[in-house]
Amino acid sequence: MRTRLLAPILLLASLSLVACDKPTEADCRKAVENINKIHGLTVEPTKLDQAVRKCQSSSTKASVQCNIAATDVASQKACDGK
Repeated sequence: MRTRLLAPILLLASLSLVACDKPTEADCRKAVENINKIHGLTVEPTKLDQAVRKCQSSSTKASVQCNIAATDVASQKACDGK
């Protein structure tokens, strides 16, 4: 009985730890807008929303903060893999 209860609890605990490194929607929006600004792009609102969702699901807080702080293409490219 205890192992039946313990397995779901451990699973939830590990999932919550994985989610801790995910950026917020606001931070992703700032990062995506800054990347577009650096590259001189204008993006449709629907594409911007898609990019923000992708950022939230696949980026780390560190890479998003790096992209927010980037001021040119070189500094933005240095954020890859963080």
